[in-house]
Formats: sequence, structure tokens, C-alpha cells
Amino acid sequence: MTFPLLTSDSSRFHPVDPNDLVLARLAQQASAGSLKQLATGLAKLAPADVVDRAVATLVTRGHVRLEAKIELTPAGRAAASAVLGLDEKTPWKKHNGRRFALIALGLDPDTADMRKRFAKAEAVKAATVAVAYGLPAASTVKAVVGELVWRLLRDRLGDVVGKGPFPALVKPGLVERTLINGLAGAKATSLPNAFSALAARTLGLDNADADAVIARLIRIGLERAATSGNSTKPAGQNGVGRHETTREPVRQSPTFVDQVRKVAAGLSTPPFQGRVAIAQVYDAYGKKHSDAGSLTSFKDRLVTAAQQRAIQLGRLDLPERMPKELRERSETPYGTDQVHFIITEWK
Repeated sequence: MTFPLLTSDSSRFHPVDPNDLVLARLAQQASAGSLKQLATGLAKLAPADVVDRAVATLVTRGHVRLEAKIELTPAGRAAASAVLGLDEKTPWKKHNGRRFALIALGLDPDTADMRKRFAKAEAVKAATVAVAYGLPAASTVKAVVGELVWRLLRDRLGDVVGKGPFPALVKPGLVERTLINGLAGAKATSLPNAFSALAARTLGLDNADADAVIARLIRIGLERAATSGNSTKPAGQNGVGRHETTREPVRQSPTFVDQVRKVAAGLSTPPFQGRVAIAQVYDAYGKKHSDAGSLTSFKDRLVTAAQQRAIQLGRLDLPERMPKELRERSETPYGTDQVHFIITEWK
């Protein structure tokens, strides 16, 4: 799917499974209630008909008993525990379904790094605009503003500014605010207000307060699940490929290169731009293709492709910016050097 330059699109958000949302709410409500009470409790996040269908599905799966009141079965409680992850012990009123908003953004709510980086409302707002415009899910308004501004300049004044990559904007000012106002159709007198207006417009809201943003993200995620016919959860560093076998020579094929490029193009490794960690691509690749093999053999194939100039690999110049586990799993010998990234095309 292609998108016009710098146009937000809700199809860039990720699906949210309505069954998971209902399981989580049932597990964390104070006491068992009726179907109507459940729908009322989720009214800001999900339409009543979506809740009804999810309950019917959960009854069929044996996760829910529906009589005068709705109750989780033992199997349902186990399923809800898996759905809630690190939020299992957090009262619903405290997280208010926030983990599902992160899922809609393509983020993993059960990794320490993601939970820390996107703990504040402003970080969620920044990531919302970034994802809607096809950018990596950055956690700061400044980073997203910088990316939007540079892409506007590149797309309209490419002969002047070049194709990038571009330096970070240290202190966005009047020009940046004017451009963001232009995208938002607003006349805000400060950059934070201009960005809030852009976030609101992106989500079709009157204002971008924290609760409204979270609720709208979840609704969009539910809509994406309905239209795609499935739900997805962001890939974390789940340990796939940690038990490598001995290296095997693998004949390189154009199909492998094309598949790697496609997988890498759909990922990001913040705060790096235009490049994705090799282990991250490997994990995602293995979920889509049966020929992933061991991580070691996957790296061998990447190096072969790079030597044939079919793909470009890159060094990690700022090791402190990448989590240790991801850095160690991504490290790949390439000649006398070590590389960690697959270079993706600048979008």
C-alpha cells in the first residue's frame, strides 16, 4: 500500500483483539456484572456490538460463563493473565486499557524499555502522530516534529536540502511551528499546542487529552482488527534463535533478499532512523517465513547478500543507544568489522 506524501492514515495503526480487551476488563473489574454493565464499562473504548461479539466468542472458547452475570472460567482467568502481562496486578482504573493503546501503536507493553519510554501521555501522543504519518514511533514531540519538518522540506525542496539523513533539530522554532500548524490546519501560538492540534486532527478528535487519545487508539485498533480479520501483537525480543546451530553455507536467493527488505521496511529500531537491528528483523522474519533458520545462518545469508551488494548492512556507532540484549544478538562479523543494522530506504 502506498500513501501520499505526509498524509496520516489510520491503516498504519495495528489491530487490537476485542477478545483480549474484554478478557482484561473482566479479569480486573471489582465484581462480576451483567453484559450491559460490561458494555457500559467499556463504552469509551469499544462499541457495544463489539463487546457482545467478543463475549460470545469467549463463551464458545470456554473462557466465560454467561448467565445472569458474566464470569471468567479458570481457563479464562489463565488467558486473561497472559493478555494482561505486566499489567496483571495493576488495577484497571490505573491503566484504563492503556496497554491496548500501545499495542495499537505497534509497541510491546511488556518490555521495560517501552513501558518506561511511553509512560507519559506526551510520549503516547508523539508516537500516535509518528505512526499515523508512517514514521518510527518516537517518544518525544521534538523528535517527531523534526522528522515531519525534514520530510516536508525533503519532499518539497529536495534539490536544496538533499535526501537525508538529516540532523536532529536541537531547538524547533517559528518555522517548525508554522509547518506543524499547516499540517494540523491550526493557528497555535506555541509548538506544543500546534502538535496537540495535529494529534487531535490525526485521530479525528476535538482535543488530544490523554484519555481521549488512548480511547481513540483502542477504537482504531479494534476497527483494524475487524477489517483485517485478525489481530497482531508487536514483536519483542522473544529469544527466537538464541540456541544457534553450527554455521551452514546457504545459497543466496533473490527471494530471501526481497523478503528481508519487506520485513525490515515494516520495522523500526528507535532512536535510529533508516536502519533496523538485525536480530529484530530476524525475529519478525521468522514469524512470517519458514526459512529463517538459526540466527547464525540468517546472519550468514545477510553477509552474503551484502557482499553481493543486494542489501546494505550498517555499524552501530552509538552502542549505548541500543539495549544490551538486542545489541549482542544483532552483532554480525562482516570482514574486519562488526555490523548491527540492516539499512532500510529513507521514506
